[in-house]
Amino acid sequence: MISFKEGVDCTNISDKTFVAILTAHRIMDRLGVSELVVTSLRDGEHMAGSKHYEGDAFDLRIWAFNNLQARDYTAQLSVDLGDDYDVLLHKTHIHVEYDPK
Repeated sequence: MISFKEGVDCTNISDKTFVAILTAHRIMDRLGVSELVVTSLRDGEHMAGSKHYEGDAFDLRIWAFNNLQARDYTAQLSVDLGDDYDVLLHKTHIHVEYDPK
């Protein structure tokens, strides 16, 4: 299941973001995690120029993972999405953005 934290603005996200969310869900499902929680899309406070404001970035909750699992999940998501995406593990979430080189 894909869930969105209350208040997440799902409007006008890019096709690339939608595909990345589905990819993230597929990996979580494969790992046996029952719920993927998107905590931010176009909403929230981000750096100036953030891809969030363009609909090209999102954040994922990592509560279901221990530190090793979060690192492994982040690495797998990066491989599955490919070079056009940046996938970054932060202390409280995983940040994913479409950023073709």
